[in-house]
Amino acid sequence: MKVRASVAYPIMVFIIGCFSFSMLILVENSTYSFAVGLITILLVSVIAGQRYDDRRREVSKLKKEKERSSQLDSQQQEDSVDVVFLVDVIDEEFTITTVNNSFLSLTGIPKHKAIGMKLNELFDESMLAHYKKVFETNSSVEFDDEIMFPLGKKRIDASINPVRQQVGDTLSIVTVLKIKSARLETEELLKETENHYQFIADNATDIILKMSADSTFLYVSPIIEKILGIKPKDILYVKNSYDIIHPDDHEHCYFYHQKMLNSDEIVTFKFRALNLKNQLVWLESTGKRIMTNDEQIELICITRDITERQQLEEQLEFLSYNDELTGVGNRRKFEQTYKHTLQSIGESNRVISVLMVDVDFFKEYNDTFGHLQGDECLKQIAWKLEQIAEHVGTEVFRYGGEEFILIYPHAKDMKPTIFGNRIVKEIENLEITHSSSPISPFVTISLGSVTILEPTVKVNTAIDYADKALYKAKKNGKNRYETYENISMLIG
Repeated sequence: MKVRASVAYPIMVFIIGCFSFSMLILVENSTYSFAVGLITILLVSVIAGQRYDDRRREVSKLKKEKERSSQLDSQQQEDSVDVVFLVDVIDEEFTITTVNNSFLSLTGIPKHKAIGMKLNELFDESMLAHYKKVFETNSSVEFDDEIMFPLGKKRIDASINPVRQQVGDTLSIVTVLKIKSARLETEELLKETENHYQFIADNATDIILKMSADSTFLYVSPIIEKILGIKPKDILYVKNSYDIIHPDDHEHCYFYHQKMLNSDEIVTFKFRALNLKNQLVWLESTGKRIMTNDEQIELICITRDITERQQLEEQLEFLSYNDELTGVGNRRKFEQTYKHTLQSIGESNRVISVLMVDVDFFKEYNDTFGHLQGDECLKQIAWKLEQIAEHVGTEVFRYGGEEFILIYPHAKDMKPTIFGNRIVKEIENLEITHSSSPISPFVTISLGSVTILEPTVKVNTAIDYADKALYKAKKNGKNRYETYENISMLIG
Protein backbone atom coordinates (compact mmCIF):
# COMPACT_ATOMS: atom_id res chain seq x y z
CA MET A 1 0.00 0.00 0.00
CA LYS A 2 1.43 3.31 -1.09
CA VAL A 3 0.90 6.48 1.02
CA ARG A 4 0.80 9.80 -0.74
CA ALA A 5 3.66 12.19 0.14
CA SER A 6 1.19 15.03 0.71
CA VAL A 7 -0.13 13.07 3.74
CA ALA A 8 3.04 11.41 4.92
CA TYR A 9 5.18 14.54 5.03
CA PRO A 10 2.87 16.60 7.34
CA ILE A 11 2.42 13.59 9.70
CA MET A 12 6.15 13.16 9.97
CA VAL A 13 6.65 16.88 10.56
CA PHE A 14 3.89 16.88 13.18
CA ILE A 15 5.45 13.97 15.11
CA ILE A 16 8.89 15.57 14.98
CA GLY A 17 7.40 18.91 16.03
CA CYS A 18 5.62 17.40 19.02
CA PHE A 19 8.80 15.76 20.14
CA SER A 20 10.73 19.02 19.74
CA PHE A 21 7.97 20.92 21.57
CA SER A 22 8.33 18.62 24.56
CA MET A 23 12.05 19.18 24.61
CA LEU A 24 11.66 22.95 24.43
CA ILE A 25 9.19 23.04 27.32
CA LEU A 26 11.76 21.31 29.45
CA VAL A 27 14.51 23.71 28.43
CA GLU A 28 12.82 27.10 28.21
CA ASN A 29 9.46 28.75 27.91
CA SER A 30 9.12 29.55 24.12
CA THR A 31 5.79 28.01 23.31
CA TYR A 32 4.55 30.70 20.97
CA SER A 33 7.57 30.91 18.71
CA PHE A 34 7.68 27.15 18.42
CA ALA A 35 4.01 26.94 17.45
CA VAL A 36 4.44 29.47 14.68
CA GLY A 37 7.47 27.65 13.32
CA LEU A 38 5.69 24.32 13.48
CA ILE A 39 2.71 25.60 11.50
CA THR A 40 5.02 27.06 8.83
CA ILE A 41 6.91 23.80 8.49
CA LEU A 42 3.62 21.87 8.21
CA LEU A 43 2.45 24.11 5.35
CA VAL A 44 5.73 23.78 3.47
CA SER A 45 5.72 19.99 3.94
CA VAL A 46 2.17 19.73 2.61
CA ILE A 47 3.07 21.71 -0.56
CA ALA A 48 6.27 19.72 -1.13
CA GLY A 49 4.42 16.45 -0.66
CA GLN A 50 1.74 17.47 -3.14
CA ARG A 51 4.33 18.30 -5.79
CA TYR A 52 6.13 15.03 -5.24
CA ASP A 53 2.88 13.10 -5.69
CA ASP A 54 2.14 14.93 -8.93
CA ARG A 55 5.56 14.10 -10.34
CA ARG A 56 5.29 10.45 -9.31
CA ARG A 57 1.90 10.17 -11.03
CA GLU A 58 3.34 11.62 -14.28
CA VAL A 59 6.27 9.19 -14.23
CA SER A 60 3.91 6.28 -13.59
CA LYS A 61 1.65 7.32 -16.46
CA LEU A 62 4.56 7.59 -18.90
CA LYS A 63 5.87 4.21 -17.82
CA LYS A 64 2.48 2.55 -18.40
CA GLU A 65 2.13 4.16 -21.85
CA LYS A 66 5.61 2.98 -22.80
CA GLU A 67 4.85 -0.55 -21.64
CA ARG A 68 1.55 -0.53 -23.52
CA SER A 69 3.25 0.75 -26.70
CA SER A 70 5.96 -1.86 -26.37
CA GLN A 71 3.37 -4.62 -25.90
CA LEU A 72 1.40 -3.34 -28.91
CA ASP A 73 4.53 -3.27 -31.11
CA SER A 74 5.46 -6.72 -29.99
CA GLN A 75 1.95 -8.02 -30.69
CA GLN A 76 1.90 -6.40 -34.13
CA GLN A 77 5.25 -7.96 -34.91
CA GLU A 78 4.04 -11.36 -33.77
CA ASP A 79 0.80 -11.08 -35.74
CA SER A 80 2.45 -9.63 -38.89
CA VAL A 81 2.21 -11.69 -42.07
CA ASP A 82 5.75 -10.53 -42.81
CA VAL A 83 8.59 -12.62 -41.45
CA VAL A 84 10.68 -10.59 -39.00
CA PHE A 85 13.79 -11.86 -37.24
CA LEU A 86 16.88 -10.44 -35.53
CA VAL A 87 20.40 -11.61 -36.30
CA ASP A 88 23.46 -11.04 -34.09
CA VAL A 89 27.07 -11.96 -34.65
CA ILE A 90 27.96 -14.57 -32.07
CA ASP A 91 31.36 -16.27 -32.18
CA GLU A 92 31.90 -14.64 -35.59
CA GLU A 93 28.78 -16.30 -37.02
CA PHE A 94 25.42 -14.80 -37.96
CA THR A 95 22.99 -16.19 -35.41
CA ILE A 96 19.22 -15.77 -35.15
CA THR A 97 18.28 -14.31 -31.76
CA THR A 98 14.63 -13.28 -32.18
CA VAL A 99 11.82 -14.32 -34.57
CA ASN A 100 8.13 -13.53 -34.91
CA ASN A 101 5.28 -16.00 -35.34
CA SER A 102 5.33 -15.80 -39.17
CA PHE A 103 8.80 -17.36 -39.17
CA LEU A 104 7.22 -20.77 -38.50
CA SER A 105 4.74 -20.53 -41.39
CA LEU A 106 7.52 -19.66 -43.85
CA THR A 107 10.29 -21.99 -42.67
CA GLY A 108 8.46 -24.71 -40.71
CA ILE A 109 10.91 -24.12 -37.85
CA PRO A 110 9.39 -23.42 -34.37
CA LYS A 111 10.48 -20.31 -32.52
CA HIS A 112 12.37 -22.18 -29.79
CA LYS A 113 14.44 -24.03 -32.38
CA ALA A 114 14.96 -20.99 -34.59
CA ILE A 115 16.54 -18.92 -31.83
CA GLY A 116 20.20 -19.77 -31.76
CA MET A 117 20.22 -21.18 -35.32
CA LYS A 118 23.08 -20.18 -37.59
CA LEU A 119 22.09 -18.42 -40.80
CA ASN A 120 24.16 -20.82 -42.90
CA GLU A 121 21.83 -23.59 -41.68
CA LEU A 122 18.88 -21.76 -43.23
CA PHE A 123 20.19 -19.86 -46.26
CA ASP A 124 22.64 -20.46 -49.10
CA GLU A 125 25.76 -18.41 -49.85
CA SER A 126 23.95 -15.90 -52.05
CA MET A 127 21.70 -14.93 -49.14
CA LEU A 128 24.58 -14.86 -46.66
CA ALA A 129 26.41 -12.47 -48.98
CA HIS A 130 23.70 -9.86 -48.33
CA TYR A 131 24.25 -10.13 -44.56
CA LYS A 132 28.02 -9.82 -44.95
CA LYS A 133 27.50 -6.66 -47.02
CA VAL A 134 25.19 -5.13 -44.37
CA PHE A 135 27.64 -6.02 -41.60
CA GLU A 136 30.67 -4.63 -43.44
CA THR A 137 29.10 -1.44 -44.81
CA ASN A 138 26.62 -0.75 -41.98
CA SER A 139 24.00 0.03 -44.66
CA SER A 140 20.66 -1.51 -45.57
CA VAL A 141 20.08 -3.93 -48.44
CA GLU A 142 16.77 -4.51 -50.27
CA PHE A 143 16.15 -7.03 -53.03
CA ASP A 144 13.51 -9.16 -54.75
CA ASP A 145 14.39 -12.80 -55.30
CA GLU A 146 13.31 -16.42 -55.08
CA ILE A 147 14.62 -17.98 -51.87
CA MET A 148 14.66 -21.69 -51.03
CA PHE A 149 13.20 -22.42 -47.57
CA PRO A 150 12.68 -25.79 -45.87
CA LEU A 151 9.00 -25.65 -46.93
CA GLY A 152 9.84 -24.81 -50.55
CA LYS A 153 10.88 -21.95 -52.78
CA LYS A 154 9.19 -18.59 -52.22
CA ARG A 155 9.42 -15.27 -53.99
CA ILE A 156 10.03 -12.51 -51.48
CA ASP A 157 10.82 -8.85 -51.05
CA ALA A 158 13.66 -8.70 -48.52
CA SER A 159 14.83 -5.80 -46.38
CA ILE A 160 17.99 -6.31 -44.28
CA ASN A 161 18.79 -3.40 -41.96
CA PRO A 162 21.63 -2.80 -39.47
CA VAL A 163 20.75 -1.68 -35.91
CA ARG A 164 23.47 -0.41 -33.56
CA GLN A 165 22.81 -1.54 -29.97
CA GLN A 166 23.56 0.99 -27.22
CA VAL A 167 24.73 -1.67 -24.83
CA GLY A 168 28.22 -2.76 -25.80
CA ASP A 169 27.99 -0.86 -29.13
CA THR A 170 27.24 -4.11 -30.99
CA LEU A 171 25.60 -4.41 -34.41
CA SER A 172 22.40 -6.39 -34.88
CA ILE A 173 20.65 -7.01 -38.16
CA VAL A 174 16.85 -6.84 -38.53
CA THR A 175 15.45 -8.83 -41.45
CA VAL A 176 11.96 -8.34 -42.88
CA LEU A 177 10.79 -10.81 -45.52
CA LYS A 178 7.56 -9.98 -47.37
CA ILE A 179 6.14 -13.00 -49.17
CA LYS A 180 4.66 -12.12 -52.55
CA SER A 181 1.19 -13.49 -53.08
CA ALA A 182 0.23 -15.25 -56.29
CA ARG A 183 -2.04 -12.33 -57.11
CA LEU A 184 0.74 -9.81 -56.61
CA GLU A 185 3.10 -11.90 -58.73
CA THR A 186 0.45 -12.10 -61.45
CA GLU A 187 -0.10 -8.35 -61.34
CA GLU A 188 3.63 -7.72 -61.58
CA LEU A 189 3.91 -10.23 -64.41
CA LEU A 190 1.04 -8.55 -66.24
CA LYS A 191 2.66 -5.17 -65.71
CA GLU A 192 5.98 -6.51 -66.97
CA THR A 193 4.24 -8.07 -69.98
CA GLU A 194 2.40 -4.82 -70.66
CA ASN A 195 5.67 -2.88 -70.52
CA HIS A 196 7.26 -5.48 -72.78
CA TYR A 197 4.54 -5.18 -75.41
CA GLN A 198 4.57 -1.39 -75.07
CA PHE A 199 8.29 -1.46 -75.80
CA ILE A 200 7.70 -3.68 -78.84
CA ALA A 201 4.91 -1.43 -80.11
CA ASP A 202 6.97 1.73 -79.63
CA ASN A 203 9.98 0.26 -81.44
CA ALA A 204 8.28 -1.78 -84.16
CA THR A 205 9.09 -1.02 -87.80
CA ASP A 206 5.39 -1.43 -88.67
CA ILE A 207 2.75 1.08 -87.61
CA ILE A 208 0.65 -0.34 -84.76
CA LEU A 209 -2.76 1.29 -84.47
CA LYS A 210 -5.63 1.09 -82.03
CA MET A 211 -8.82 2.75 -83.18
CA SER A 212 -12.36 3.21 -81.95
CA ALA A 213 -15.29 1.82 -83.93
CA ASP A 214 -15.51 5.08 -85.92
CA SER A 215 -11.76 4.70 -86.69
CA THR A 216 -10.61 7.53 -84.37
CA PHE A 217 -6.97 6.97 -83.40
CA LEU A 218 -6.56 5.79 -79.78
CA TYR A 219 -2.94 4.69 -80.09
CA VAL A 220 -0.39 5.16 -82.87
CA SER A 221 3.16 3.82 -82.64
CA PRO A 222 5.97 6.36 -83.13
CA ILE A 223 7.18 4.85 -86.43
CA ILE A 224 4.30 6.63 -88.22
CA GLU A 225 6.37 9.81 -88.08
CA LYS A 226 9.13 8.16 -90.12
CA ILE A 227 6.72 6.62 -92.64
CA LEU A 228 4.19 9.43 -93.11
CA GLY A 229 5.81 12.37 -91.34
CA ILE A 230 2.91 12.54 -88.86
CA LYS A 231 3.50 12.86 -85.11
CA PRO A 232 1.22 10.59 -83.01
CA LYS A 233 0.27 13.45 -80.67
CA ASP A 234 -1.13 15.40 -83.61
CA ILE A 235 -3.71 12.75 -84.55
CA LEU A 236 -4.60 10.91 -81.32
CA TYR A 237 -8.27 11.34 -80.38
CA VAL A 238 -8.78 14.13 -82.94
CA LYS A 239 -8.41 12.40 -86.32
CA ASN A 240 -9.43 9.08 -87.84
CA SER A 241 -7.89 6.82 -90.43
CA TYR A 242 -9.78 8.42 -93.33
CA ASP A 243 -7.85 11.64 -92.72
CA ILE A 244 -4.66 9.98 -93.97
CA ILE A 245 -6.14 7.60 -96.58
CA HIS A 246 -6.09 8.80 -100.19
CA PRO A 247 -9.61 10.00 -101.13
CA ASP A 248 -9.77 7.58 -104.08
CA ASP A 249 -9.36 4.65 -101.63
CA HIS A 250 -11.98 5.74 -99.07
CA GLU A 251 -14.71 3.48 -100.45
CA HIS A 252 -12.30 0.55 -100.73
CA CYS A 253 -11.14 0.97 -97.10
CA TYR A 254 -14.69 1.51 -95.82
CA PHE A 255 -15.62 -1.95 -97.10
CA TYR A 256 -12.86 -3.59 -95.03
CA HIS A 257 -13.58 -1.31 -92.07
CA GLN A 258 -17.15 -2.61 -91.94
CA LYS A 259 -15.92 -6.17 -92.43
CA MET A 260 -13.75 -5.86 -89.31
CA LEU A 261 -16.55 -4.30 -87.27
CA ASN A 262 -19.06 -7.02 -88.13
CA SER A 263 -16.97 -10.16 -87.77
CA ASP A 264 -14.09 -11.71 -85.87
CA GLU A 265 -12.24 -12.29 -89.12
CA ILE A 266 -8.68 -11.04 -89.56
CA VAL A 267 -8.75 -8.68 -92.54
CA THR A 268 -5.82 -7.67 -94.78
CA PHE A 269 -6.05 -4.94 -97.40
CA LYS A 270 -3.90 -2.45 -99.30
CA PHE A 271 -4.48 1.28 -99.72
CA ARG A 272 -2.74 4.52 -100.51
CA ALA A 273 -1.98 7.26 -98.01
CA LEU A 274 -0.62 10.77 -98.37
CA ASN A 275 2.37 11.86 -96.30
CA LEU A 276 2.99 15.44 -95.17
CA LYS A 277 4.80 16.13 -98.44
CA ASN A 278 1.63 15.09 -100.29
CA GLN A 279 3.43 12.04 -101.70
CA LEU A 280 1.71 8.70 -102.22
CA VAL A 281 2.67 5.92 -99.82
CA TRP A 282 1.34 2.42 -100.32
CA LEU A 283 0.32 0.71 -97.06
CA GLU A 284 -0.86 -2.79 -96.22
CA SER A 285 -2.95 -3.20 -93.08
CA THR A 286 -3.94 -6.33 -91.18
CA GLY A 287 -6.61 -5.74 -88.57
CA LYS A 288 -9.13 -7.33 -86.24
CA ARG A 289 -11.77 -6.12 -83.85
CA ILE A 290 -11.45 -6.58 -80.08
CA MET A 291 -14.00 -6.12 -77.32
CA THR A 292 -13.05 -3.94 -74.34
CA ASN A 293 -14.05 -4.61 -70.73
CA ASP A 294 -16.97 -2.19 -71.07
CA GLU A 295 -18.21 -3.99 -74.22
CA GLN A 296 -16.92 -1.36 -76.64
CA ILE A 297 -15.55 -2.38 -80.05
CA GLU A 298 -12.02 -1.32 -80.88
CA LEU A 299 -9.84 -2.13 -83.89
CA ILE A 300 -6.23 -3.24 -83.73
CA CYS A 301 -4.26 -2.91 -86.97
CA ILE A 302 -0.66 -3.55 -87.95
CA THR A 303 0.18 -1.44 -90.97
CA ARG A 304 3.36 -1.57 -93.00
CA ASP A 305 4.89 0.52 -95.74
CA ILE A 306 4.79 -1.53 -98.97
CA THR A 307 5.62 1.28 -101.38
CA GLU A 308 8.77 -0.40 -102.68
CA ARG A 309 7.03 -3.77 -102.90
CA GLN A 310 4.06 -2.24 -104.71
CA GLN A 311 6.32 -0.50 -107.19
CA LEU A 312 8.15 -3.77 -107.81
CA GLU A 313 4.85 -5.64 -108.25
CA GLU A 314 3.62 -3.00 -110.67
CA GLN A 315 6.89 -3.24 -112.56
CA LEU A 316 6.64 -7.02 -112.73
CA GLU A 317 3.00 -6.80 -113.78
CA PHE A 318 3.92 -4.28 -116.45
CA LEU A 319 6.64 -6.57 -117.78
CA SER A 320 4.31 -9.56 -117.75
CA TYR A 321 1.63 -7.71 -119.76
CA ASN A 322 3.71 -5.30 -121.83
CA ASP A 323 6.30 -5.60 -124.54
CA GLU A 324 9.75 -4.78 -123.17
CA LEU A 325 10.96 -3.07 -126.36
CA THR A 326 8.02 -0.88 -127.34
CA GLY A 327 6.12 -0.62 -124.02
CA VAL A 328 2.75 -1.48 -125.60
CA GLY A 329 0.72 -4.47 -124.45
CA ASN A 330 1.98 -7.94 -125.33
CA ARG A 331 0.10 -10.95 -126.67
CA ARG A 332 -0.90 -12.07 -123.17
CA LYS A 333 -2.49 -8.70 -122.49
CA PHE A 334 -4.20 -8.73 -125.89
CA GLU A 335 -5.90 -12.05 -125.12
CA GLN A 336 -7.06 -10.79 -121.72
CA THR A 337 -8.34 -7.50 -123.20
CA TYR A 338 -10.07 -9.31 -126.06
CA LYS A 339 -12.06 -11.52 -123.65
CA HIS A 340 -13.03 -8.54 -121.53
CA THR A 341 -14.05 -6.41 -124.54
CA LEU A 342 -15.96 -9.28 -126.12
CA GLN A 343 -18.30 -9.45 -123.10
CA SER A 344 -19.60 -5.98 -123.95
CA ILE A 345 -20.94 -7.15 -127.34
CA GLY A 346 -23.98 -8.83 -125.81
CA GLU A 347 -24.61 -5.88 -123.48
CA SER A 348 -24.76 -3.10 -126.11
CA ASN A 349 -25.41 -2.37 -129.76
CA ARG A 350 -21.69 -2.51 -130.51
CA VAL A 351 -19.22 -4.91 -132.12
CA ILE A 352 -15.44 -5.12 -132.23
CA SER A 353 -12.98 -5.39 -135.06
CA VAL A 354 -9.57 -6.98 -134.70
CA LEU A 355 -6.91 -5.32 -136.86
CA MET A 356 -3.56 -6.99 -137.53
CA VAL A 357 -0.60 -4.84 -138.66
CA ASP A 358 2.62 -6.02 -140.31
CA VAL A 359 5.58 -3.83 -141.31
CA ASP A 360 6.35 -4.17 -145.03
CA PHE A 361 9.82 -5.35 -146.03
CA PHE A 362 11.06 -5.27 -142.44
CA LYS A 363 13.73 -7.94 -143.04
CA GLU A 364 15.18 -5.76 -145.74
CA TYR A 365 15.10 -2.80 -143.35
CA ASN A 366 17.13 -4.73 -140.77
CA ASP A 367 19.56 -5.91 -143.40
CA THR A 368 20.10 -2.34 -144.57
CA PHE A 369 20.12 -0.38 -141.31
CA GLY A 370 20.89 -3.04 -138.70
CA HIS A 371 18.81 -4.54 -135.93
CA LEU A 372 19.32 -1.66 -133.50
CA GLN A 373 17.86 0.76 -135.99
CA GLY A 374 15.15 -1.82 -136.68
CA ASP A 375 14.23 -1.68 -132.97
CA GLU A 376 14.00 2.12 -133.15
CA CYS A 377 11.74 1.79 -136.18
CA LEU A 378 9.38 -0.53 -134.26
CA LYS A 379 9.32 1.91 -131.31
CA GLN A 380 8.24 4.79 -133.57
CA ILE A 381 5.50 2.67 -135.18
CA ALA A 382 4.26 1.51 -131.76
CA TRP A 383 4.20 5.12 -130.53
CA LYS A 384 2.09 6.25 -133.50
CA LEU A 385 -0.29 3.29 -133.18
CA GLU A 386 -0.78 4.13 -129.48
CA GLN A 387 -1.71 7.68 -130.37
CA ILE A 388 -4.28 6.47 -132.91
CA ALA A 389 -5.69 3.86 -130.49
CA GLU A 390 -6.03 6.36 -127.63
CA HIS A 391 -7.98 8.68 -129.92
CA VAL A 392 -10.73 6.05 -130.31
CA GLY A 393 -10.45 4.73 -126.73
CA THR A 394 -8.71 1.44 -127.42
CA GLU A 395 -5.29 -0.20 -127.13
CA VAL A 396 -2.50 -1.54 -129.31
CA PHE A 397 -0.50 -4.74 -128.67
CA ARG A 398 2.70 -6.19 -130.10
CA TYR A 399 1.83 -9.65 -131.33
CA GLY A 400 5.38 -10.66 -132.18
CA GLY A 401 8.28 -9.57 -134.37
CA GLU A 402 7.08 -6.72 -136.59
CA GLU A 403 3.35 -7.51 -136.10
CA PHE A 404 0.91 -5.45 -134.01
CA ILE A 405 -2.80 -5.92 -133.18
CA LEU A 406 -5.50 -3.37 -132.35
CA ILE A 407 -8.99 -3.92 -130.90
CA TYR A 408 -11.46 -1.43 -132.36
CA PRO A 409 -14.96 -1.25 -130.74
CA HIS A 410 -17.58 0.42 -132.94
CA ALA A 411 -21.30 0.46 -133.78
CA LYS A 412 -22.78 -2.44 -135.74
CA ASP A 413 -23.69 -0.25 -138.69
CA MET A 414 -20.13 1.06 -139.02
CA LYS A 415 -17.22 -0.54 -140.81
CA PRO A 416 -13.56 -0.22 -139.77
CA THR A 417 -12.49 0.75 -143.29
CA ILE A 418 -11.92 4.45 -142.56
CA PHE A 419 -10.07 3.63 -139.32
CA GLY A 420 -7.88 1.00 -141.09
CA ASN A 421 -6.96 3.29 -144.01
CA ARG A 422 -6.10 6.10 -141.58
CA ILE A 423 -3.62 3.83 -139.77
CA VAL A 424 -1.90 2.86 -143.04
CA LYS A 425 -1.60 6.51 -144.07
CA GLU A 426 -0.29 7.84 -140.76
CA ILE A 427 2.47 5.23 -140.51
CA GLU A 428 3.78 6.21 -143.95
CA ASN A 429 3.54 9.85 -142.93
CA LEU A 430 6.11 9.17 -140.19
CA GLU A 431 8.58 9.23 -143.08
CA ILE A 432 10.92 6.65 -141.62
CA THR A 433 13.45 6.22 -144.41
CA HIS A 434 13.44 2.78 -146.05
CA SER A 435 15.75 2.79 -149.05
CA SER A 436 15.35 -0.98 -149.54
CA SER A 437 11.57 -0.83 -149.99
CA PRO A 438 10.41 -1.31 -153.58
CA ILE A 439 7.06 0.38 -152.96
CA SER A 440 7.93 3.56 -151.02
CA PRO A 441 10.92 5.58 -149.85
CA PHE A 442 9.48 5.30 -146.34
CA VAL A 443 8.45 2.47 -144.03
CA THR A 444 4.90 1.25 -144.74
CA ILE A 445 2.52 -1.29 -143.24
CA SER A 446 -0.09 -3.78 -144.42
CA LEU A 447 -3.28 -4.17 -142.38
CA GLY A 448 -6.09 -6.74 -142.26
CA SER A 449 -9.22 -6.73 -140.10
CA VAL A 450 -12.14 -8.91 -139.05
CA THR A 451 -15.36 -7.82 -137.37
CA ILE A 452 -16.74 -9.91 -134.47
CA LEU A 453 -20.52 -9.95 -134.01
CA GLU A 454 -20.95 -12.64 -131.34
CA PRO A 455 -19.34 -12.92 -127.88
CA THR A 456 -18.72 -16.65 -128.42
CA VAL A 457 -15.88 -16.18 -130.92
CA LYS A 458 -12.58 -17.49 -129.53
CA VAL A 459 -9.48 -15.33 -129.63
CA ASN A 460 -7.57 -17.74 -131.87
CA THR A 461 -10.42 -17.71 -134.39
CA ALA A 462 -10.41 -13.91 -134.49
CA ILE A 463 -6.62 -13.84 -135.01
CA ASP A 464 -6.85 -16.45 -137.73
CA TYR A 465 -9.37 -14.44 -139.80
CA ALA A 466 -7.52 -11.14 -139.21
CA ASP A 467 -4.35 -12.84 -140.41
CA LYS A 468 -6.16 -13.98 -143.57
CA ALA A 469 -7.22 -10.39 -144.24
CA LEU A 470 -3.60 -9.28 -143.66
CA TYR A 471 -2.35 -11.88 -146.14
CA LYS A 472 -4.82 -10.46 -148.64
CA ALA A 473 -3.40 -6.94 -148.15
CA LYS A 474 0.16 -8.16 -148.68
CA LYS A 475 -0.85 -10.17 -151.76
CA ASN A 476 -2.51 -7.11 -153.26
CA GLY A 477 0.65 -4.99 -153.13
CA LYS A 478 1.23 -4.06 -149.45
CA ASN A 479 0.91 -0.58 -147.93
CA ARG A 480 -2.86 -1.06 -147.84
CA TYR A 481 -5.85 -2.10 -145.72
CA GLU A 482 -8.05 -5.17 -146.42
CA THR A 483 -10.90 -6.83 -144.57
CA TYR A 484 -12.18 -10.37 -144.63
CA GLU A 485 -15.46 -9.71 -146.46
CA ASN A 486 -17.44 -12.71 -145.35
CA ILE A 487 -16.07 -12.84 -141.80
CA SER A 488 -19.24 -11.46 -140.24
CA MET A 489 -21.36 -14.10 -141.80
CA LEU A 490 -18.90 -16.87 -141.12
CA ILE A 491 -18.50 -15.97 -137.45
CA GLY A 492 -21.78 -14.31 -136.76
